[in-house]
Amino acid sequence: MNTRTLSPPSVQPEQETPEQPNPKPHRRLWWLLIVVVATIYTAFNVEDFDFLIEKDGQYELAPHRKEKLQKELAEYDEAEQYVIYAS
Repeated sequence: MNTRTLSPPSVQPEQETPEQPNPKPHRRLWWLLIVVVATIYTAFNVEDFDFLIEKDGQYELAPHRKEKLQKELAEYDEAEQYVIYAS
């Protein structure tokens, strides 16, 4: 009969693993890029910023808005409305 003896496990101090830097700064950059692109897109695709022009403390429609309003009002004056009654 053979007897084996096991050697005790070696005791080594635990090595601290260096902490990895947080990989999330790339996400922040993506969000920043998305916000910048959305802002630029909005700035160039909003129809007009000059809905009203202030003159002498009074607000007045911009000239191109005034023309558009007059044209739409003229179309409404020429419009006809029909009513159908169900019996």
